[in-house]
Amino acid sequence: MSKEQKSKILYVSVSAIIIWTITHGYRFMNNLYTCDALIEVFQDDILFQRSLGRFMHPLVMVMRGCISNPWFIGILSLFFITASIYFVSEILKIENPLMLILLGGLLICNNTLISSVAGFLPWMDVYTIALFLSVIGVWFYEKDKLYGYILGSIAFIMCMGFYQAYIDVAFALFVIITVTKLAEKKDLKKILIKTLNKNIRITE
Repeated sequence: MSKEQKSKILYVSVSAIIIWTITHGYRFMNNLYTCDALIEVFQDDILFQRSLGRFMHPLVMVMRGCISNPWFIGILSLFFITASIYFVSEILKIENPLMLILLGGLLICNNTLISSVAGFLPWMDVYTIALFLSVIGVWFYEKDKLYGYILGSIAFIMCMGFYQAYIDVAFALFVIITVTKLAEKKDLKKILIKTLNKNIRITE
């Protein structure tokens, strides 16, 4: 790992911790009973989640237990959201410090995450793991190698095993990547064929 990458990881981590603490710190330091969090202090909904196709949920219970512990869920969520910010910046080739802060703010302070923290705390770590897997899947796909497609596909499958909705993040990133390449006036036909192939692989 180069010195620049280490500095970038440190910068992303510190800025993410600050933004996360300011935005969501109170919620993760207080066991507030709101929305679905009211009925899931002890999480015994594994069979229900599996019936919805979220077959990876038992893995989370093994990692942290079945008690809905706000501060521990907060730490796990922060780790995965920070990793997601870093890999999104790698995919989109963002190096500017200010842009890295804005990217962190976008991923941490958006309405989806705020509503999840407010009302669905017991599954917050599940959501951020799904987000991370969706992002890392795109990162692997962008390697444009066989191993990248295999590992990326596994990541997408696991993402949908945690929470299906976050696969949309991968599609959004592919759209951004495609538009960026088109703006750079690269080979239109080659770009569209590659993008189509990637989306076909995901939907398969």
